Amino acid sequence: MVYKQFPEPPIKTVLLVFARSLLDAMEDRAKAKRKRSHMKKGNRHNLDMIQDLLDNDMWGGKVKVAEAGSAVVEAAGNPFYKHSSNIAGGIVNFFLAIHSNILVGTEVST
Repeated sequence: MVYKQFPEPPIKTVLLVFARSLLDAMEDRAKAKRKRSHMKKGNRHNLDMIQDLLDNDMWGGKVKVAEAGSAVVEAAGNPFYKHSSNIAGGIVNFFLAIHSNILVGTEVST
């Protein structure tokens, strides 16, 4: 969808905003139960797609892809925020979104 809307990159960096720890936790539960529901398959697909974007960037490598939110909060190393990384990461993402040039999201998460 993004490539269709923007055939040429309109920016130099894309920030992915999502709760990685929640997706990882869902994946861990799926592995522990050794069951693969439709929802769990979708979760795995999303994680794979996100990792591909982080590894390979977008628009043929012209646009850097980065992750913020919980990852940034956890990397900061403060133990107080580490235990609340989803909430603190959501706050970080909120303010990054407010200051972004373009925001692409879904009706549910955005």
